[in-house]
Amino acid sequence: MPQEFGPIEAVHKVRYNDNVKLALQRIRSVFRETFSLIPDVKGKEAQAVELVGRSRARRNAPNNAPTPNIPPSHAGIWVKPQRLDWGRTIPSSTSLLTATQYESIYVQEGAAAMRRGEDEILSETFFGIRLVAQDDTGLYTQVPFDTANQQIPVNYKAGGATGLTVKKFVGALSKFIDSEVDVDHEEIFCAITGKQNEDLYAELQVSSKDYRNKAIFEDKRVLSFMGVQLVTYTDLPKTGEGHRRCPFWLKSGMHMGDALPISTVIERNPSMQYQPHPYMEQWLAATRSEDEKVIDILCAEA
Repeated sequence: MPQEFGPIEAVHKVRYNDNVKLALQRIRSVFRETFSLIPDVKGKEAQAVELVGRSRARRNAPNNAPTPNIPPSHAGIWVKPQRLDWGRTIPSSTSLLTATQYESIYVQEGAAAMRRGEDEILSETFFGIRLVAQDDTGLYTQVPFDTANQQIPVNYKAGGATGLTVKKFVGALSKFIDSEVDVDHEEIFCAITGKQNEDLYAELQVSSKDYRNKAIFEDKRVLSFMGVQLVTYTDLPKTGEGHRRCPFWLKSGMHMGDALPISTVIERNPSMQYQPHPYMEQWLAATRSEDEKVIDILCAEA
């Protein structure tokens, strides 16, 4: 009938958009709340944060000395937003009313796919390149992660390769302290898989009471330890030798922002027999600002 191929009514578009937004609120992002927010991300490139360099104050200058003019040492960290999108046609046998309901696969599956894509982008920034621009030129260079100084080896203080251990936790915190990070006033996170949770949980059961008292447990899960919040993410990268790379970071060292929050549309697709085609899109930017605020803990998974 002619009306079957008419324009999609506004009520269906609004319902779909509202239900996708509701689903996104209930599908928790692993990393979004552990990153600092980049406000007002616009354009193909944007500055995420400006790093203020360290300088020294002059001491005991004579009274007739010229006024100091300390050269600046600033660097801008830039981001390039990445695009995520998802869509699927609705077959003629499925009504628009059904397809746009909160429980439908077009809402739930699409929202879940966008959240997973978001977490993929955020997770890649822990050890990915940084775009660093110097103030004197304004041009940025691609700076890789400093594995030489910011990595806890897989055999850290052990005779061979080990999983996630208390010693590795302490070693990561020590690296922050050596970098003059105020760990007492920072939010600290560590991403792990189920295997690292199993390793750490097992060690804490036989460790001293002092260590156990520094951990928070829930149903054989370690939620936090030594003030560090643990988050679970199964797709953490591995080294070429198969060792898991667990990021250990400060919230002030990781940054993300929405260049375009998730938006939705439903229109008929002429290339797909004019079937209704729900679609959602998002542009997201993320970066690491300072290598000194991220540690790469290598863990064996044998």
